[in-house]
Amino acid sequence: MKLGGTPRFPYPKTIYYFSGGYWNNKPYNCQRNGFIVQCLLAATLTTVFYISTRLERRVTPPHKDAHTVPTQALSKHKLEDDPYYLIRKEQKKIEKKQHQSAHH
Repeated sequence: MKLGGTPRFPYPKTIYYFSGGYWNNKPYNCQRNGFIVQCLLAATLTTVFYISTRLERRVTPPHKDAHTVPTQALSKHKLEDDPYYLIRKEQKKIEKKQHQSAHH
């Protein structure tokens, strides 16, 4: 009677895993490879986010009493797409000052 699951089976050694692959107890360069993958992922996400903010448009301008969209502050076309953007921004500053003076 054997215990402990199935025996190891032949596996393809050409498959790449940054952690080292199947049953590797001591991954070779795992930390370095993980760091490289994280840097590439961060660079890709940053690029996608940057392009997204440059291309973001509002087809219909929001209502003047509506809240601002968080990503709209980073948008290239915010002043063209939302005529009330600067008014809401000033109102927000005034409300913040009033809130801070009320608590002091």
